[in-house]
Amino acid sequence: MGLKNSYVQVSKTDQIVAVLPSVGNQLFFYELNGTSLSPISQISLFHPERNENLIFNANNEYFLYPLFTQLFSGGDYFLVEFHTEVPQDIYDSFRAKGEDFQNDPKYWEALQKHWKSKYILTDKNGNQGGISELPVPGVLHFIDADDILYIKPNQNKELDYNVFYRYKVTLK
Repeated sequence: MGLKNSYVQVSKTDQIVAVLPSVGNQLFFYELNGTSLSPISQISLFHPERNENLIFNANNEYFLYPLFTQLFSGGDYFLVEFHTEVPQDIYDSFRAKGEDFQNDPKYWEALQKHWKSKYILTDKNGNQGGISELPVPGVLHFIDADDILYIKPNQNKELDYNVFYRYKVTLK
């Protein structure tokens, strides 16, 4: 897809490799055999808050399309991160204000309101579930081999140490 990257992760408990293109809605699984990869399967990813009807245009701003932005691997699960898109009409209304529209604080408020991190938890068989928000507001940093998420909470005050919340994820 031109300048857009794919994300690659290896399961922490076996030799399953997941490849996630940043555009589209496919996740590809491969088995790692020494130095080669053998295709296993591919799945279509779904999240109720991801607009699958948008067509990617490389000439547009990245936040006008729900790009995949990260792939995490755990033991039994992979976690896909994407951001919801900013509606085209909202972006166009700011562009119509002139060249310095990015200096308008309301522009940045609109981006924060619409461009949100969302997640899709999937196992290696294609079973999946959507996660609309993390259990605590913050940034996901890591998933370990026991499928525990490590989330660094948003903080207004800088600390001399890092705080991470841990949450076990499963599909029901």
